[in-house]
Amino acid sequence: MCKDAARWHVRHRAFRDHRVVLLEELKANPKLAAVPVFCSEHNEQFRFFDEDCGHVVCRDCVTLKHNGHKCLSLAEAASKYRQEMEALVTKANTQAEELKGAETKVEGVSLELKQAYENKAALIQGTFRNFVAAVTAREHLLTSELDYLYKTNSLTLTEQRDRLRVFQACLESAVQRANTAIQPSGNTELLVARSDIVSTLGALERQPPDLEPQSNSILEFSFDLEQLPDLLNKLGFVSGSTGCVAVNTTATGSGLKFAVPGQKVSFTIVAHDSQGCQCSAGGDLFLAELKQVEGR
Repeated sequence: MCKDAARWHVRHRAFRDHRVVLLEELKANPKLAAVPVFCSEHNEQFRFFDEDCGHVVCRDCVTLKHNGHKCLSLAEAASKYRQEMEALVTKANTQAEELKGAETKVEGVSLELKQAYENKAALIQGTFRNFVAAVTAREHLLTSELDYLYKTNSLTLTEQRDRLRVFQACLESAVQRANTAIQPSGNTELLVARSDIVSTLGALERQPPDLEPQSNSILEFSFDLEQLPDLLNKLGFVSGSTGCVAVNTTATGSGLKFAVPGQKVSFTIVAHDSQGCQCSAGGDLFLAELKQVEGR
């Protein structure tokens, strides 16, 4: 309807229970047509808003049930509370934008955390691969040194054994010739061989071989197995933010109960994560806000 028809429509008795709204209002709020505009008890159109009760009322309601209450016309009340609701809507929209920004920020940190995890996991794996390679190289070096010691000492003992065998063979040969020469029936043989046998036995006696082994069987390898767990436990460390949450974090100490301006006080902060569990690593930044008893 046009404005003139709308005014006539509202004044005509036949249409007193009809409701007229602007098309813009109806488009903005399609549910507007479902809102009751007449008092179900008195069949009168709502014309006032009772601020004390918080209800829309008709003329009869004001006279019979809401007498003495602070009532405003619907236009006045709507104008008054529209500003309040607009402020609330503005605040809610601002909060919604902050939530979107926070969600974007959290998502960004989550992606950064995943990338940092993958990078550090690869670094840890590469570090320990290098560590295993270094341990393997050390094993080969120690094995080579052991091989050298074994071969050197083994060669020394082999050469000494060969010399002992040669000496023993010469000694046995000279003894055998001497035993043959000293037989009672061999006077001629004794006198003929005497000089050579005496010379040989004398030479063997004057240059005896070393009877003690010129090397030993000792090969040492030292490695403190008891220190190995401690050594492994000190190989590298992992650190990062613990994700502490302020609302779950507590603080204790005398500095929270009494403080003098210009003088240092101390207190202890115990950080907890979102699950309420105490954080196991440090590195988080804390901002402490101090207030007076009056709240300033």
